[in-house]
Amino acid sequence: MYRFECKQYIQLDEGVIQDLGRFRDRIFIGRLKWSIGDTQENAGVELDQFDVPNTYYVIARDASGNIVGCTRLLPTVKPFLLGDIFPELCGEGVPRNQHTWEISRGAALNINKGRLAAELFDLSLRFALAQGALNVVAVVTCSLERYFKLRGFDCVRLGTAVNYGHDLLVALSFSTEQF
Repeated sequence: MYRFECKQYIQLDEGVIQDLGRFRDRIFIGRLKWSIGDTQENAGVELDQFDVPNTYYVIARDASGNIVGCTRLLPTVKPFLLGDIFPELCGEGVPRNQHTWEISRGAALNINKGRLAAELFDLSLRFALAQGALNVVAVVTCSLERYFKLRGFDCVRLGTAVNYGHDLLVALSFSTEQF
């Protein structure tokens, strides 16, 4: 089994931050082969300009305490991935308000017959709601959009899909009150 923790960046000690960065590097750089500008001096640790004191994380750990899943959440009133890197994905303009948060860097190992990812996302939406968010936005691939719909998550596209490298990306909005 696994356990979840929801913490703000400033509540994490340096060891946890490094473990989180190594987990993200293993998933996003190692497995998915994303081309991400490395802002971390320590190779093998994926952290970027959005990993700042006001950022929240939902982290899943296995029985041994190893990170097996994570998401990053932050209010859209501060710099965020969709607004600052991918604004072209929003046809009607980028949402920027205290009740809309962004979820990014979501990843989970294939644990519990693949249910960990859905549980992690569900908990992340609930956590964002508890912090005052009414909506959560995300930049995802079209295949991940299908995954969310198959798992019963209601989402709305914020614009048209755009080719980015080898992926077709889209911005989605999820209501935090859908459960």
